[in-house]
Amino acid sequence: MEVIIYNFNIMRSLSKQYLKQASKNSDPDCTTSILYSAFSLEGYLNYAGDKLFICWDEIEKSLNPIAKIKLIAEHLEIKVDFGARPFQTVKQVYNVRNSVGHPKAEL
Repeated sequence: MEVIIYNFNIMRSLSKQYLKQASKNSDPDCTTSILYSAFSLEGYLNYAGDKLFICWDEIEKSLNPIAKIKLIAEHLEIKVDFGARPFQTVKQVYNVRNSVGHPKAEL
C-alpha cells in the first residue's frame, strides 16, 4: 500500500498549533505560525500547480508565491485582488516570511 504524505497539511497543522499558543501572547509563536502558514500555502500551490500544469517542474522554481497564485488563478479563471481579503493577507504573510528568511541589517 502506497502512503501519500501531503506536507502542506502538516505545515498547516503546525501553523494552527503555534497560533493557538500565540493566543497566550507569545510573539515567537505568532511568527512561527505565520511562517508555517507561508510554507503550507506554498506547498499547496506547488501541489495544485503540479496537477494543473504539465510543465510545473520546469517553472515552479522561477515563480514566487504571488506569481504562483496569479498563474493558478488565471488558469482556473478566479479573480485575485491582492488589495482585499483573503489575498491581501497572503502578501502580508509572505512579507513576514521574506523578512525572516532574508534578513537585512537595519540602521
